[in-house]
Amino acid sequence: MNKPTVHVIYCDDIRNEEGRKISLMGIYDSELVVQSFPLTLPKLCAQILIKFPGQALPKDLLKIELLSGESPIAVFELDQKALHAVVIPDADDQVLEEERHVSIQVHFMLAPFNLEKPSILRVHCQADKKLIKGNALRLRIATPQEVIALGLNPAPQPEAN
Repeated sequence: MNKPTVHVIYCDDIRNEEGRKISLMGIYDSELVVQSFPLTLPKLCAQILIKFPGQALPKDLLKIELLSGESPIAVFELDQKALHAVVIPDADDQVLEEERHVSIQVHFMLAPFNLEKPSILRVHCQADKKLIKGNALRLRIATPQEVIALGLNPAPQPEAN
């Protein structure tokens, strides 16, 4: 690994458990399919894992943004002191030097989560003036076939006179 990477898991909830564990509830793949917009979810979460090669933490600020389209909806910044407080060292001391990495894990929890129209959520990280992009979540309206297959409530139909 020679470049920083960002991996994002989008889900309904992130819970802290005993024994330094977390549980991710209702994990989405690449799409969140809904019946209609505007949309309000009780909560939408993103677990963000940023891996840096070797021991190479950013020298400056690490800025993490959750975007809807191109608009930031959540921003988190870590300075050097905060970065060192949350770093997760490589657990395998037998790994080759070129495979070593350090990680930062951040959770975004948006409650409630409101969205007016279909969009793509994505995570961008700025580290040492370099942009590192995470994977995206597309929020879109279900097709009529998906409404049936996913068991969504059909949209109300106008009453016949």
